[in-house]
Amino acid sequence: MRYSIDRRFLEAGPDVFRHRVGKETVYVKKRRNRKNPLGWLAQAVIHGLTGNPLTTPPPGPGRNSAVFEADRLEWLAGRGVDVPRVLHRSDSYFVMSDAGPGLDALVSRKPEKAKRLLPKAIGALKRLHNLGVAHGGAQIRNFTWLNGRVHLIDFEDDIPDNAFAAFQLRDIFLLAFSLERLGTDPNIADICRIYDSGDGETLERLCAALSGLSLARLLDNALLSSLGMRDIRGFIRLVDKAKHLKGGEAWP
Repeated sequence: MRYSIDRRFLEAGPDVFRHRVGKETVYVKKRRNRKNPLGWLAQAVIHGLTGNPLTTPPPGPGRNSAVFEADRLEWLAGRGVDVPRVLHRSDSYFVMSDAGPGLDALVSRKPEKAKRLLPKAIGALKRLHNLGVAHGGAQIRNFTWLNGRVHLIDFEDDIPDNAFAAFQLRDIFLLAFSLERLGTDPNIADICRIYDSGDGETLERLCAALSGLSLARLLDNALLSSLGMRDIRGFIRLVDKAKHLKGGEAWP
């Protein structure tokens, strides 16, 4: 089956769009530039001032996102990670298989099912990290559900090897933060325990990093918005939870 996309569909479609090829649903993702370069610059400045791993900015503009992401998906698939299959690729776009609905949709429609799937999502992230690869944007919307397995999508960011530890922790934070934004009141202690299989230092590292950002209360809301943290209240709630954790125990 031919998966190349007619130019008229490419020109009319957004950066990522669903498309039908015969009876099959696929997704098309076009090459795009770094989103919000001013936000990236602001985040880089804050990271330079604080050194906090949660403020580490993703790589800057200039990459061919379509080529990089298609390469990354094929590499991960070859190592047993559940990701969309690359069906067609070019310098300007690639076509991938449907990996199912995002877990963010289940949070609002079927919260109990989403809660049961969260350990599977954390496990998928852990397996990715075990390969020495950080996601860079591990919000709950980038975890999908297909054929009984959690898949990972959206691998645009080329994380430098020397920044892996920072982005590993940032991935866990982004997962918790995205759940907080959806109003699920995530337990960061439980998330870290599942990630570490009950024996690790992730909770201590995450709480230390979050506590180090307590001055975020003094920052202008517009600045946080430029960093992609539109819900400042959700972010502050995570900071407060970290401050109330004691010895790895859940907050009161």
